[in-house]
Amino acid sequence: MEPIYITGMGMNCSLGWTPEDIHQALLSGVASGISDIEILSTRHRGTFPVGEIKRETEDLRSLVANSGALPLNRTTILATLAVENAIEQARYVHRTGGRLGLISGTTVGGMDASEDGYIDHVAGRVHPTNFFQVGDCAFCAEFLADRLGGVNYLSTISTACSSSLNAIGNAVQMLRAGQLDVAIAGGADALCRFTINGFNSFMLLDQERCRPFDASRSGINLGEGAAYFVLETAASLRKSGNEPLAMITGYGNHNDRYHPSSISPVGDGIQLAMSSAINEAGLKTQQINYVLTHGTATPNNDASEGAAIEGVFSSGETPAYISLKSSFGHTLAASGALNTGVGITSILTGTKYASYNWSQAMPELSSVPLTNTAQDALVNHVIINATGMGGYCSSMVLSKS
Repeated sequence: MEPIYITGMGMNCSLGWTPEDIHQALLSGVASGISDIEILSTRHRGTFPVGEIKRETEDLRSLVANSGALPLNRTTILATLAVENAIEQARYVHRTGGRLGLISGTTVGGMDASEDGYIDHVAGRVHPTNFFQVGDCAFCAEFLADRLGGVNYLSTISTACSSSLNAIGNAVQMLRAGQLDVAIAGGADALCRFTINGFNSFMLLDQERCRPFDASRSGINLGEGAAYFVLETAASLRKSGNEPLAMITGYGNHNDRYHPSSISPVGDGIQLAMSSAINEAGLKTQQINYVLTHGTATPNNDASEGAAIEGVFSSGETPAYISLKSSFGHTLAASGALNTGVGITSILTGTKYASYNWSQAMPELSSVPLTNTAQDALVNHVIINATGMGGYCSSMVLSKS
C-alpha cells in the first residue's frame, strides 16, 4: 500500500504551543500540563485537575486575525493556530493547484460558546453573538476552510475520542484513492463545563493526577488542545519538494460492538484495529518499536487496551507503550492527533517518551508501560491508538521516512 507523507504539523496543548515545546516538556520528565482549573468558569475548580491551556479565550482570540463578526470559540482558535503552523512548515501557503481536502475531528466543537450564550439567555442578557452559529461541531472546519481558501473537500468527523485519528485515516484513504492531492487533517477540542460535568456524572474523573496502566488508576484528567497535519502523496511530494517528517503506512478502524460506553475485556476492537494497521503497513509485529496508547487511566480502558496489546504482540515481543494522558490529560477528539504528533517527534528525535505517575503493575497484565524516564532509541515504526464511546477503535502506523 502506498505510504502517505506527512510534510507539516502543528500542535498545541497544556505542555506548549509547538511540537518542540511539547517534545522538551516530555523529555524533561518533570514538566506536567496537569494542574488545577484556572481559566474555565466551573464550580469544579479545585476538585478535578485538568490539562488546561493557561490563557483566557479572549486573549487567544487576539492571536487569530478574524475579519468576521463572530467571536471564535476556543476549539476553533486552537485548531486555527495548529493548522497555520502545519501549513507554514509544509509551505502549502505558497502553492496553488491540486485538490485540497480538509478533514477535522471534534466532539466538543463550540460548546464553550453555547454554554456562555445559554447562561446569558436564561439570565435575560443579550449575548454578543449568535451562540448557536459558532457552537456546532462543523463551525471549526468551515472557518478553517474559509480561511485557507481553495478547499475542494470539507468534512467534520465526530466519532467520540477517536475523531481526529479517524479524520487523518479518512484523509489517507482519499489520498490513496486519488480523490485528493493534498490533505490537511487532525482535530481539536477545548475544555468546557459540559464535558467535565458529563464525565463526572459517569464517575470517570480522578481528583488526583491520573495514573494510566497503574493498578491504582481511578479515572481521567480532561485536557484540551489541537493537532493538524499536511498529508501528501508521492506525486504531490515530487511537486512540492518537501522533506517528509514521517510516513503513514497503515490504518485500521473497527468497532468493538461490546457496550455503548466501554470496550470488551479483551479489547477485540482494538486488537482488530492494530492488526489491520500493521498488516496494511506490510510489517510484522516484531518491527513495531513503540505504542502510543489511548490509555485513559479508567479501569475499563486500560485493562482492555492492555489486553489487546498483549493479544496482538506475544508476551516476549510487547513493544514499549505509554499513555500521554499522564502529561497533558485526555483531550477527547484531539487525543489521536496529538498522539500522532508526539509519534512523529519520537521518530525524528529517536526518543521513547515515558508515562508518569505509575507505580504499581496491573494484575490483569503481564506487561508494564515504559515509565518515569524517556529513552534514546531507534524508532522506525510507531502505533497510534484511539478509542471512543460507541465502540470506535482506530489505529495507525507511523513509519520513518
